[in-house]
Amino acid sequence: MEIRVLGGLSVQLPARTLQLGTPKQQVVFAMLAVQPGQLVTMEDLVDELWPDCPPRSAVANVRTYAANLRRGFEALQPGRGAIVRQPNGYRLVLRPDLIDVFLFEMERRAGRDALAAGDLDQAGKLLGRAVARWRGPMLAGLPLGPVLAARTVAAEEERLLATELLADVQLRSGRDDLAIPQLREVAARHPLREPAHLLLMRALHQRGDNAEALATYHEIRTRLFAELGVGPGHHLQELRRSIVAAVSRPGLPRPVASQGKTDPARSTAGTAGVTVGTASGRTGGVSPADHLPRAVTDFVGREDVVSRLLAETRRVEARVPAVHIIDGMAGSGKTTLAVHLARRLSDRYPDAALFIDLCGHGETNRVEPASALVTLLRQLGVPAAQVPVEVDDRVDLWRRELARRRSVIVLDNAASSEQIMPLLPAEPTAVVLVTSRRRLSHPDVAPSQTLPVMSSQESVELLSLSVGPDRVEAEPQAAVEVVRRCGHLPLAIRLAGARLAHRRGWRLADLAEQMTGGDPPLLHHLGQEESTVVGAFAASYEPLPWVTKRVFRFLGLYPGDRFSPLPVAALTGLTVAEAHAALDELVDRNLVEDLDSTRYGLHDLMREYSVDLCSRIDSPSDRRRGLSQLFGFTLEAALRVAETLEPGVISSQVTQLPFERPELVEAIGEPTADWLEKERADLVRMVLSASESSFGEYSWRLARAIWRFCYIRGYFEDIILTHLHALSAAEATGDVDAMALTNNYLASAYVRTGNNRGALDHLTRAV
Repeated sequence: MEIRVLGGLSVQLPARTLQLGTPKQQVVFAMLAVQPGQLVTMEDLVDELWPDCPPRSAVANVRTYAANLRRGFEALQPGRGAIVRQPNGYRLVLRPDLIDVFLFEMERRAGRDALAAGDLDQAGKLLGRAVARWRGPMLAGLPLGPVLAARTVAAEEERLLATELLADVQLRSGRDDLAIPQLREVAARHPLREPAHLLLMRALHQRGDNAEALATYHEIRTRLFAELGVGPGHHLQELRRSIVAAVSRPGLPRPVASQGKTDPARSTAGTAGVTVGTASGRTGGVSPADHLPRAVTDFVGREDVVSRLLAETRRVEARVPAVHIIDGMAGSGKTTLAVHLARRLSDRYPDAALFIDLCGHGETNRVEPASALVTLLRQLGVPAAQVPVEVDDRVDLWRRELARRRSVIVLDNAASSEQIMPLLPAEPTAVVLVTSRRRLSHPDVAPSQTLPVMSSQESVELLSLSVGPDRVEAEPQAAVEVVRRCGHLPLAIRLAGARLAHRRGWRLADLAEQMTGGDPPLLHHLGQEESTVVGAFAASYEPLPWVTKRVFRFLGLYPGDRFSPLPVAALTGLTVAEAHAALDELVDRNLVEDLDSTRYGLHDLMREYSVDLCSRIDSPSDRRRGLSQLFGFTLEAALRVAETLEPGVISSQVTQLPFERPELVEAIGEPTADWLEKERADLVRMVLSASESSFGEYSWRLARAIWRFCYIRGYFEDIILTHLHALSAAEATGDVDAMALTNNYLASAYVRTGNNRGALDHLTRAV
């Protein structure tokens, strides 16, 4: 048995993984696993599960979770009693060496001691084994309380120290090729961490890459001043001075990279892939440089986009460099499309195919143009020692090198126009494909091409390539349902297909049923090892400002499919201008769809993600306050229109509820039936949502407010649907007048639809 907490919580058995139950039950086990042999009290468990406001049933719930865990371990090892109940809590009576975080700590300490004793080989083995135990963030995916959150922070610091110590051992052993990738990753994830940058500069200098070493110093210096208002520490400054002196020293031999040598930094996230060689280009008689990622074997669809971009390239390539920006939501296949296009263009641009990940998802590991230019120049074969120190000189060299070749360049995951402008060629000898999760605009570049989700036919074809055409042909309707539940998003379809491909005993209908059930949530089914839809979405969500994040989370509470700034302002407590700005930012990040000039929408999977975030981050009282304001705004607006259709009648039957934001209703303008027509679908959902979320006083009032409009225009099915829910809400609150009204108006729709028996029943109840 092995208990893993480094990279998610799991219990690994020889032939399977032990199921640990719901997220809260997993938190209980995590508390025991990080404190083996120690008593974890009931109070500690309650505080961890419900830090703010524990329910009355908290203790009973904890006992249920613990009992479920005890039964699972008892079935696994009868009579062993791995989890022991004690008067005031529980204890995990397993050896610490069965838990990966404790093995990591033992190996880290032993590696440190071996280094102190001068045994570099043993230190490298122990530290390498310790660092390799991390498969991701500690307890990833669990809702952590105060104890586990503090434990993960402390463990992450130990991980960083171990990684830096391992890199130091590798540098002392002359293995800068092993140290550089690890240090790049740490520096990218922790851009203010000076020890990692110091080691990275040492490693680059040791390899002879002084230009990149100085660029590393420049990046951390800029960030330290911008974010902390301080300069680099003494050791960083000293190392920089020594590198500058070495570069400037006359007669110093320049290190020359051997042809065809693969840079170990190719797999790092911070500066993308590099292959070092001599200057490529057919003009020089050397084989072309190809740095594109491996093309997917199952590229399907997108014929219209591909054809349009190829045609646009041919139209402009004789006059200017062709630059195409492809944006879209996370998982829509932007990078796959860009690489596919680059391969298609390689015959027309045969001298070089370059690729760099600009890491534009967040602020911390974004690749600055200065570093990107080093990577791209190295991909073209420019030796490290010949890369200029000054950024302007790098831009000039880059454009001169491109002018000598016909090249295709993929700039992946761009953050902004400013990030890519220094990387664009000056002569019509190159085509550039830029991908971004946000919409980029610049007067010198053509507008972005937004990549939509796939069509149903394309989605089924993509699924068949993952699971096999025979399985899709045997269950065509189930295949359509699976891709529909994936929202026709390529990443989601690939992950669902991979899950099914590894379960030959499953039918497509089994997966479709699981994805529809809601337990576990839909997004749980869309993950494979480190690749998940949630992870892709989170990379777009996390860099957002706090206010915009909150707006995105609260959009999951909105009952309808389309929303405008006014109801969003009511839901979130923002002004209309603030809500509009937040929605525009979400559209730019491709987290929200711009349906027309006034309406926005959420992709189905994005809504699932929004709902999940809101339920985990925002308190029940905040969510309830937001819904109350949303229902209040909608009711006020509907009553204003109803008063024009039933003057005096509606006000005598429906008393208004307190509403704090009358300016939002005024912003709608003149109340008309056309507004009700435009909002009809969402108004119906509002009635249903208010009933289901225990806002009964809004549910029956809103149903009554839209009755006359629906009756006049013949929307009798809407009347029946809304009033049945409104009736349940009125009965739940015990409001006799509301029950009488709702029965009466429900009967009116039954009469018009020929259901006289139903009408008589409700009229009798009304009387």
